[in-house]
Amino acid sequence: MSDRRDDPRSADLLHGGNLASVQALFPDACLPWLDLSTGINPWPFAYASVSAEAFEKLPTASLQARAISAAANAFGCGSDRIVLTPGSQAAIQLMPLLCPMKRVGILGPTYSEHALSWLRAGAEVVQISALPNASENFDAVVVVNPNNPDGRIHSHDDLLRLASDLEKKGGHIVVDEAFADTDRHISLAATELPSNVALLRSFGKFFGLAGVRLGAIISSPALVKAASLQMGPWAVSGPALEIGSQAYQNVEWQNSMRARLAEATFALDQALGSVGIPAVGGTTLFRWIKTNDAHHVWRTLAGRGVYTRRFAWSATHLRIGIPATDVDRQRLIEALRTV
Repeated sequence: MSDRRDDPRSADLLHGGNLASVQALFPDACLPWLDLSTGINPWPFAYASVSAEAFEKLPTASLQARAISAAANAFGCGSDRIVLTPGSQAAIQLMPLLCPMKRVGILGPTYSEHALSWLRAGAEVVQISALPNASENFDAVVVVNPNNPDGRIHSHDDLLRLASDLEKKGGHIVVDEAFADTDRHISLAATELPSNVALLRSFGKFFGLAGVRLGAIISSPALVKAASLQMGPWAVSGPALEIGSQAYQNVEWQNSMRARLAEATFALDQALGSVGIPAVGGTTLFRWIKTNDAHHVWRTLAGRGVYTRRFAWSATHLRIGIPATDVDRQRLIEALRTV
């Protein structure tokens, strides 16, 4: 009899953060659960109180402008090149509407919602393993940089070269920078972007506030205007705009958090190496490990109340979030020792 925990339709195989579904699969697991299944910062930004008006009134134009200005300063680009979205997932789903294309190459394996969004729009989607050259017949190319889940990074030169190749035939490049806040040098936001480039940004991952639902598209003023019209008025909530403004303005917190995440990543890598399971990729928000039987490791960890991210397409890899405390990190390592 097959184990229902290996059902390819299992919710945990679609996305991280499905703790309730995993708890149902492992009712006798050690408590409390340690959720390391996402790449969300375990030390969230401590925002000040949100005004009553943000909840009671429709978001004003001035509140939206302040949030956009704060984000633009944080990203290093002009305010006219940003539109805020209710999460980066919304930005992903907008792109096929803003740039309708017939044949789309997606550098993968990567975050699955990109392919699903283009497929729903009727595009032919092809997963590619390397950046395409000028002769390859794609109308659009999607690159997640750094990549989720393996952390692969592509240089500015390579991405802009691809943008130039696509621009010559009316094509677009979409660069998902959801995890780029951990290292500002990764992002293309501060460069002079060609008009056929769209960058997608996530607020919740680096700032540790995924429930706020705030994201951004950085592109040409024309595409930004089209995205705003497509979403309609008041797309981003007042509380999200207030919290986003506070976080993006706090450069000191951002810099200190980058250093803290780097230190925590180093400590986790050292610990993983001590049990013979070294990280082979990732970012400072998650690590990418390789093992002989990843699904067995995943089940063993889950049985001990440690939830990591597995993938239907890989029998040898897991993604592990950054533990918030030394105790949590040690619990992960002790669970790995039992594999």
